[in-house]
Order: sequence, then structure tokens, then C-alpha cells
Amino acid sequence: MCINIRLLNRNVTFFIFGLIFSIFQSNANGFSNPISPYLPEDYANPSVVYYNGYYYAVNTENNCSRIVVYKSIRLEDLYYSSKVTVWTAPPGTDHSEAIWAPYLQYVQGNWYIYYTATWNGVLKYHRMFALKAMTQDPQGVYDDCGSVYAKNTDFYAIDGKVIVKPTDGSLYFVWSGSPNLPCQNIYIAPMDNPTHINGSATMISGNTASWENEVHEAPAFICKDGKSIITYSTGELLNPGAAGYKMGTLTNTDGNYLDPTSWIKSSSAVFECWTGTSGSVYAPGACCFIKSPNGTEDWLIYHAKHFNDYNYNREIRAQKFTWDSNDNPLFDHPVPSGVILAAPDGQDPNPSEITSGAVYKIVARHSSKALTVIGSSMDAGALLEQREYNGTPNQNWVITDVGNGYYKIVALHSGLSLNVSNYSIDNGANIIQQVYTGYDDELWKICNLGNRYYLITSKHSQKCLDIVNASTLNGALLNQWSFFGNSNQEWQLMKLSPNSTTDLDKNFAFNINTFIDPENNSLIVESNSINAIINCVDICDLTGHILKYYLYSNQNRIQINISDLPNSIYILRIGTNNRIYNKKMIIKR
Repeated sequence: MCINIRLLNRNVTFFIFGLIFSIFQSNANGFSNPISPYLPEDYANPSVVYYNGYYYAVNTENNCSRIVVYKSIRLEDLYYSSKVTVWTAPPGTDHSEAIWAPYLQYVQGNWYIYYTATWNGVLKYHRMFALKAMTQDPQGVYDDCGSVYAKNTDFYAIDGKVIVKPTDGSLYFVWSGSPNLPCQNIYIAPMDNPTHINGSATMISGNTASWENEVHEAPAFICKDGKSIITYSTGELLNPGAAGYKMGTLTNTDGNYLDPTSWIKSSSAVFECWTGTSGSVYAPGACCFIKSPNGTEDWLIYHAKHFNDYNYNREIRAQKFTWDSNDNPLFDHPVPSGVILAAPDGQDPNPSEITSGAVYKIVARHSSKALTVIGSSMDAGALLEQREYNGTPNQNWVITDVGNGYYKIVALHSGLSLNVSNYSIDNGANIIQQVYTGYDDELWKICNLGNRYYLITSKHSQKCLDIVNASTLNGALLNQWSFFGNSNQEWQLMKLSPNSTTDLDKNFAFNINTFIDPENNSLIVESNSINAIINCVDICDLTGHILKYYLYSNQNRIQINISDLPNSIYILRIGTNNRIYNKKMIIKR
């Protein structure tokens, strides 16, 4: 509820946000980007496949020292789902450090992972390597097949993968390489099996067009009705992580993959940074392609950046693309965060695992202790901890679906919502209770990990609800932290009752009226019900510090002078004869 009173003769505006109970319509089969956390290095160069009813993704972890494979029935949950470490870099070898851009492929009846690695931390020693699965399970055991290289290009090589030619099934290896860093080019070479190049390599992107930069990397192959296309990414010299990263295409004209003149470069970027009314996306590129589960749609999976700056903090995103009448891909523009997209066609809808409006206890997997508001505090800004569950209301939480795949999580005793302190995006930021206003730091994605536990992720930071230092002690605080798959980031949701809303709650907006008397520059709080007799009102700042407080003896109407309050956001804490309610007030003159 918003009361907006404008005084033409005094130019004063007040906003009071009340406690309301609204029904939001959820898009049960939609999602919004990004689909991964926002982290350096490990979330670059996505590789996703759809196989036997599941999405699989391969990634690096632990400062690019091991390779993991994720598995999920839903694309948007993939990077928060169950994962298996399938390979760890062996020390003291030519592929023991800086594992980059693993790429999962099913070639000639087997799973392979192609990856880049080096030794002694030397950039120019990066070469391509391959792993071969010993089973038909992408999350199974892999055998190290060693290096993959062409003898005439035994120099810097990254981002490699196999192309299976649609017309005859012949194999080719395509990658980014350079004999003279920092410039990079796209190379292709023939293969006689999925781990061995048996001929000379050809450079197919050596020239630099006016719209691109000197770094050409991350090639990816796609084919439509016999037309073969390689997408690639181009970035600034010595600065490929900057926001100008973009994608171009090389289109084959005659079926000869080894003739550089058979590849025609796009006349402009086909996918690049974008800013619109719904937000911005920077440095999109390094993509892969998948079909929707029913095979009717084409999807682009790519990495991009939150901010227009130079670093390697990237996240994974997904969106559908189409084709023009000449079988050229139409990628449109990167879709900003928060824009709701329909899930891939044929994907199973979200199961109704969470009962919206029901009361839950939320228990950390590693400690079996419950999410708790410290000391049963009613204050906005109070910290959260873990503690043995004893059934008190400060350990019970109302989880409500607000639509678009997100939830608000509200403490039963205080009516205040789970919130990231100070709207922080940093690891280690405290988790507090705060007045709910619908901002992104109060919205949470709840992802089923498939093991009876859930990941709870903040919408605004893409970081997870986490117990500090994985402590198992009573009183250990909650913070947010990047997702690493540890058990102190996994939570059990145990439903206690089907619905938390009492008749008093439903009627609160009618029982307590809050408005402004502009003539006297006063806040008016009044009750029209015997079930809500006013005993006290506190005016607090957003940290919960009390700026003004007033005690009353069973009043139905009070008037508070607010002429001395500067423009700001305030919390009203209204105590009645049966409970405390919280509202937010914004003063803007």
C-alpha cells in the first residue's frame, strides 16, 4: 500500500509502505538470467549439453585446478545443481595449472572433455588436452588422453573443441591460438579420431575487420540445413575481459573446412553489449549451442558481465535465438537480468515443491541447526544465526512465492523478511531481517539440489545463504557467499503448517491506518479494531536504531510530529495489544 500526498503549496511528498498481503501470479515455467553465480575465471566459456532428459554442464573449480560436471532437469537450475568432480589436474605435468574452458562433447559414441592447461603458470605454454569418459555417464570416470595439437601450430592454444561435419561425419578440431601473443586467431585442423589431429592446421580468422579486435577466441560450431557456421569472440588486445567483448561469425561457403577462403567473416558483430530500459549486459560471448528438450528451439548459452569494467568476473546466461530465411542465426541482443524468459520448450515445469504462504523451519545440512533471528529480536536489522530448533516463532519462516521464480522469506514472529545487509554484493555480507519492500536483496531463488536439500540464493548478488566458516556451533552467524557446493550452503525446508496467515494478518491493512496530516506535518496512526489497540510507536532508521519512540495507554489514534525528520527512509514499528507490526516510511520534501 502506498499513500502519496502532494502539497502543491509546500512541495512535500510522503510515501508510506504498509504491510500488505498480495497474491502474485508465478510463472511456473519461466526464469531470468543469469543462470550461474558471478565469479572470476571458473564461470567463463560455458559448455552445456542436453542428454537423456538432463542438462549437463562442465566447469572448472578451485582456482581452475579441477573439472566438475553438473546435472539438472532444468536449464536455469543447472549451475546450482548436483555436481561431480571428474578430474583433478596432476601436479608436475605439462597440464597441471590454469585449467581453462573445459568443453563437454559426445563424439562417435563416447563422452569427451577438451580443456586448456599449462605448467609453471606460464601463459604461452597453454595447450589443448582431452579426457575420455570410461562410461556413458557424463559424470563418470574419465581417462586422461594427453595433448591435442597440430604439429605446424605447436604454440599457444585455448578454447578447443571438435566439429563433426554434418555431410560425412569427418572430424575437425577448431581452437584459438597464437605464435605471437597477445594477438589470437582461429585455427582448424583435420582429425582421425576424437583425440588426435592428423594434418596441418589452417588459420581461418587471421585478418582483423574494422568492427573487431585483435583477440579472436572461443570458437563454437553450429549448422542449419547444411550451412556450417563458426561463431567466435573478439576482445581488446591485452584486455579481453573488458566490456567490448563481442561475437562474430565465420560462414563456410563450399564445404571445404580447411580452405581459409571458404570462410566468410560477418560484416559486423552479431552479439555484443546492450543497454535498454530493462538494464545492461556487458561483454557477451564465448558461447555454446543446444536444442530445447523437444528439439524445436535453438538456445544460446554464453558468458557475460554485470558491470562495465575490466576484470574476469563473469556469469552464465541463456536465451533462445532464431534464424533468417538464409539460415543465418539471429541472436538479437543479450537479455538483461530480471527479464522473464520462457523456459526451453519441452522442459519439465517447476514442481510445486514449496507451498506459498506456508510456515517452514529452515535447517542447515552440515549442522542440523535452524535459521534463527538472534534473541527473538523484533528490530529491523537484527542478525540471523543458526541454533538448535526449539519451535519458537523466531525460528519459523513464511515462504511466499512472489512470481518469476523468486520468494520472500519472512520471520513469523516479527513480520520482517530475510535480507542482505546494506544491499551488499560482497562475500561475507551479513544476513539480517528487514522490512519487506520487494527490492532484489529481499528476493531469493530456492533451488532443489535433488538430494532433499535446497540452495537459497539472493537475487541481487547471486550469492548463497551460508553459515560463516561452516561452523556447527549454536550462534554461528549467517552471511552470503559464492556458491561452492559445500554443505553449509545447503538447507532443508521442513513445512510446519499449510498457511501462516491469520484473520488478524489478513485484516491488518484495515485495522491500522497510517497517513500524513500535511497541514501539521504529522504522522497519524489509528486503529479501527479492538484487536489492534496501539501501545507504542517507534521511528527507526534502516539499521534499526530508534530515532523517536512514544508510549501510549491503549490508544486508538495517535499523532506524531515529524517536521524535524530529514528526507530519508524510516521504519515504523507499531506495537499493539497482541503483536508488533512494521512499516516503511519514505520522507521526500
